[in-house]
This record gives sequence, structure tokens and C-alpha cells, in this order.
Amino acid sequence: MKENRNPTSHNSTTTIPPDIEIVKIYFSQRGKSDADAISFYKVYKTRKWKTIRGCPVKNWMTAANNWIWNHRPKRPITIARKLTIEVRSN
Repeated sequence: MKENRNPTSHNSTTTIPPDIEIVKIYFSQRGKSDADAISFYKVYKTRKWKTIRGCPVKNWMTAANNWIWNHRPKRPITIARKLTIEVRSN
């Protein structure tokens, strides 16, 4: 039995560009704000859904996960953490 491969069927993972509302839902599920989702969407829309190296985005969710990882808040260095780093380097 052949698999039905209808190119017009909607698949939220591979549809490029994705609908902004789906991107907002995806970011919300990961604890991110609508502003983060819109920022991600605008950057990739400006790039015409290509990576920094110019390759077409094949899976926008993977790109979104990378975006979320690269834009995570930086942990401030606490005194205890700084002392641990200094002790290890000596």
C-alpha cells in the first residue's frame, strides 16, 4: 500500500514558512514569550528561511530550538561559582 503524499497537505513541522500562530504556540510550550516567537519569525523571514550559511531551513522547529538555546539567559557568576572556577584553575 502506497503512502499518500499530498504536497498540499498541512504539516506544521515542514511547512516553510510556518504560520506565526503555530510558532507562538511552539514557543509558548517551551516557556517562551510571544515576543521571542515573533523575533525568531522576523529574523528567519528576513533571511528568507535560510540558515546563516545560506542553506534552506528544512525543519523550522529545529531552527526554533536552536534559537531558544542560543538566546537563553546567561547565568550570572556567583561568588561560590567564581571561587570554584578559581580553585580549579590553580
